[in-house]
Amino acid sequence: MAKKITQIKGFDSITLEGALFAPDILEKSARGEASEQREADYLIPRGLKLSAEYGRAFQIAAAQWKNFAATRGRHDSDP
Repeated sequence: MAKKITQIKGFDSITLEGALFAPDILEKSARGEASEQREADYLIPRGLKLSAEYGRAFQIAAAQWKNFAATRGRHDSDP
């Protein structure tokens, strides 16, 4: 059986194979029109912007990765 291949409109780098994700739902999500995508849905504290929270989350993840990467190659500790 051949796989169904779908190109997402407006995205050259996304190609769907199979039917796990529906193309129309992904397109809605990319446009910010899917459910649970409003700023209020994220329950961020008043006075903060969602874009600032993206940056904050990235900085936290980068710091955690830096800590992990420093200990990743060590052989003196039990994984």
